[in-house]
Amino acid sequence: MRNIQYNEVAVVVCTFKNRYDILLKHLSSYKPFDVYVVCKEWDYKESGYDKYNWDDNVHVLFEQNVHNIMESREWARKEIRKLGYRAMIILDDDMRGDKVERIAKEKYRPKSNTYGYVYEPFVELLKELIDRTNEYDASWGSPLFFSNIGFYYPGKTFVNTTLNYGQFCFVNLEDMERLNIKYDTRDTIHEDADLVFQFLREGCTCITLGDWAYILSLDKSISKVSTVGDENFENFLKIGLYLKWKDYVTLTAHYRGETNKNKIGIRTHTKKLFNNKEELVLNNEYSIGLYKLCEEQMNGERDSKKIVEYIRNNKHLKTRKIKDGKN
Repeated sequence: MRNIQYNEVAVVVCTFKNRYDILLKHLSSYKPFDVYVVCKEWDYKESGYDKYNWDDNVHVLFEQNVHNIMESREWARKEIRKLGYRAMIILDDDMRGDKVERIAKEKYRPKSNTYGYVYEPFVELLKELIDRTNEYDASWGSPLFFSNIGFYYPGKTFVNTTLNYGQFCFVNLEDMERLNIKYDTRDTIHEDADLVFQFLREGCTCITLGDWAYILSLDKSISKVSTVGDENFENFLKIGLYLKWKDYVTLTAHYRGETNKNKIGIRTHTKKLFNNKEELVLNNEYSIGLYKLCEEQMNGERDSKKIVEYIRNNKHLKTRKIKDGKN
């Protein structure tokens, strides 16, 4: 069990264009934590971040030579470590910053054998995440996405599986330094999930709290600026993860009927990856064909719809093994 104290953890928000205020306007309430807003100096002035009038627990760091959110996270990691913090909790700026959800024993429902939730101040989840990562000796941790909280019970903790990779993450900076782990700064990979995979490969415990959840803004119309890109771009972040980690990642395909768009999803096999340096490559015609197609599209026209079509139409090839390079 570790003993990281609250004053040894920095809360970090990498932000751009002041797209949302639903988190940023609440940062002063996160005492006793030091909070660091990471942005570009010109953007701070142009986008009016001074309107928040934060208390003295909130600091601003102006990033240098940063071109995407992946580079921003890595820049922040290095700067926060230089300041002497042992860990950081890194937050996306599009979640509600005033309250979170917690499954409560007093909300037990005998008829369905389930639990309801209560709202807690946002800062209580920051504390709980540190307490739980200490308890499990974890290098990385996250809470649930809010739509999933009703399935679990008080104290539920996922260890090295069923992990929620993004938006709200505890990261042990000492472990990253010791193991020479860094954020992958290419704009062709889901850097949050990749970081967890790096930890797991080194035998570091990663957890997700099954009884606490943050609330993400569902009203994307309030932001006209994306820090990532369109759906095709987001699809290729998942494709990049698959190309790097092979069949520890499974690509799935979804269809949005109303908007007539294709979306790629992922399933991960993190238990197999824990403390395992071996590549996982499934030797069947489907997997080999998918990997080849993903490589071609990543380095060529980058049309994720072709990959979606392949996933939908070639599942029957999963039973056809490849022998000596031939069908």
